[in-house]
Amino acid sequence: MAADDLELMKTGIEAVASSALKPVTDLISSIFGPAAEEAGLMLKDHVRVFRAMRQLRLYQRTAEIFAKTGAKPQQVPLKLLFPIIENASVEETDELQDRWANLLAHAADPDESSIVSISFPTILRELSARQVKFLDTLYDEAIEHSQRTKNMRIEYVSFDYTDLSLKFSDASLARHPSGRHVTMAESQRDDVEADRQEIGVALDIFMRHRIMEEVYDIPERRSGQVNWEPEIDSSFQFTLLGARFVAACREPKSKSPNISKASK
Repeated sequence: MAADDLELMKTGIEAVASSALKPVTDLISSIFGPAAEEAGLMLKDHVRVFRAMRQLRLYQRTAEIFAKTGAKPQQVPLKLLFPIIENASVEETDELQDRWANLLAHAADPDESSIVSISFPTILRELSARQVKFLDTLYDEAIEHSQRTKNMRIEYVSFDYTDLSLKFSDASLARHPSGRHVTMAESQRDDVEADRQEIGVALDIFMRHRIMEEVYDIPERRSGQVNWEPEIDSSFQFTLLGARFVAACREPKSKSPNISKASK
């Protein structure tokens, strides 16, 4: 690309950026008056410092994970590495940023990188801390159930709406004080309805990203039945993508028995 072309591209990018930031600069000019220029610089510095500090924490957490597991990190494809670093550097909560560190650790582990899809940063970016906690609780239950039923695949474990409500409460997310035990009279309370809607929104997001899918149970028609209208029940299951996503967002297990014992 010629130097003139590069300069033209740079000018175009700066123009777009300037246009996008105009409402912000106008606001700063209005509320700061003559000190607007200095305030604008302070804002840029604050954002830059915040991102640098969060990025540093990401690297520290990832290094701690490798020190604990005993694995040796490998190069991560840039198409996966950049989205992880970009999103983790603006993650305000340590709890969620730890998920990004776990994802980066899996991607950099030669033995674990195959489970990490380039779609995972997009999925994680769109989940709230509460949704991640809910998803974790469902995943734990799926693992326990699969072990109780002699290694049934996690994707075959089903959750009906009652199961989902109970797991939501088990995750300490329910707003209703009685948690798991909601009577018929209490079912109309605002906090119970808020929980119901939050579960519904979480499921919509899980299904949009194919973390979970809705499955339907249609009973067979018996001979002699007239005007048969089956009652169709539905439940929710993890997809293979969803099971791998949750696993990739969890801290990798130690590979060395000695390191494992030392870390306990």
